[in-house]
Amino acid sequence: MLSDQEVRTPRLSFVEQLRPFVADEDSFGRISGDLQDVLAASAWLLKTVAQHENRRLSPAELEQLVAELDTRFVEHMFYHLMSLREDLKVTLERFPVRREDRAANLQAFQLT
Repeated sequence: MLSDQEVRTPRLSFVEQLRPFVADEDSFGRISGDLQDVLAASAWLLKTVAQHENRRLSPAELEQLVAELDTRFVEHMFYHLMSLREDLKVTLERFPVRREDRAANLQAFQLT
């Protein structure tokens, strides 16, 4: 099993650098919070998968694992990724880049 240190959530020091480009403080807070929650959910997934490595699960254990994956990871990630998508789209538009570069960025991230 992975220890808490092995799945430690990294600091997101780059997020503070986004502050001049975000639409407002609410958007900044959402981006920061969403990224922290995505990292925490990812750490949970890694730890959970490691706990079940090389062992055969009973049908009841497997059902419980699938239910937890759905609610604690998939639903949680979906919510935060959709939120990030909206805030990052606006943030990307506020970067001082050439117009054609901005269009390429938006197309690359399928945000158009």
